[in-house]
Amino acid sequence: MKTLGLDLGTNSLGWAIIETQGEPGANDEGHIVASGVRIFSQSEMAGRDPQSKASLAVARREARGMRRRRDRYLKRRQRLLALLTAHGLMPDDDKARQALVRDHDDGKGGDLSNSVYALRARALDKALTPHEIGRAIFLLNQRRGFKSNRKADSNDPEQGKIATAIHALDEKMMEARARTYGEWLHMRRSQGLSVRARMTADGEGYDFYGYTVLRATISRAICAAGLHPSIGLHHANRGNAFALADDLMEPYRPIVDRAVYNLVRDGCMDVSPEAKTALAALTALDLVAPHGMSPLYVHATRLAQQLAALFAKEGESLDLPLPPDPLTLSSLARRERSV
Repeated sequence: MKTLGLDLGTNSLGWAIIETQGEPGANDEGHIVASGVRIFSQSEMAGRDPQSKASLAVARREARGMRRRRDRYLKRRQRLLALLTAHGLMPDDDKARQALVRDHDDGKGGDLSNSVYALRARALDKALTPHEIGRAIFLLNQRRGFKSNRKADSNDPEQGKIATAIHALDEKMMEARARTYGEWLHMRRSQGLSVRARMTADGEGYDFYGYTVLRATISRAICAAGLHPSIGLHHANRGNAFALADDLMEPYRPIVDRAVYNLVRDGCMDVSPEAKTALAALTALDLVAPHGMSPLYVHATRLAQQLAALFAKEGESLDLPLPPDPLTLSSLARRERSV
């Protein structure tokens, strides 16, 4: 039995014909008869914005990705609840279990001695009830992070920032004489401080938010150009899923740095909704390039298209942006003042 498989992308169409004994996957017998790929040139591209050249399917793909991530999170949470219930760490009664889940906060505005972080600190000295243990485990699922098991490139600047932040956190925990990270978070909460990873721009945390917005903009442009964001040029960390995005965002980093500097100078010391709005607005900043002026997100799309053309030996150079003038730099992310 012969089966034709197609892989339709924004800039290419891959195909393969396999021959199997019976239905594909029914057994291990089979082989590839033929395969190939058709790469579309820019003149052949359809379904793209005539000005930015970005794929019209980008918005649909992003929305679909958000739905998938949300569905996966809900399924992970449901499986965890079922596992905790099966081991007696959550109530068998559905209403009681849901009430315990809804009460799964840090006790803000209430009795901090019963918050989840207080339970994590209390567990160091006395036994918790099974349901209290389940409640603490459920919190870890909500606030979980990610640590790659791949070999990290020591030259990756992002790895250096994270290592520095981890070292600074260890020093703060030693100063507070906190035995565990959970106990340190409880100490902060008891002092009225935030226990969430609020990335600040005053040196107490990372100024990653502006870079995150920029990286997302560049990644969309890279995918629309038919490139893969994880295959970088100079950022070679195998655990970095956005290596190429980190390469292409380099010309725009000073803009984010100056915007963060302006926010701090104006007294905005944390990533507030106002700061987020100001940093997100940078993607619409008009940039001057050798071939004209365009918003940052449009310029990033053009830059990714030019890089793809270079890889295909159809282009000659990259249209890098010129540095903004001093007046523009000084006004980045500045809050309006009443006269």
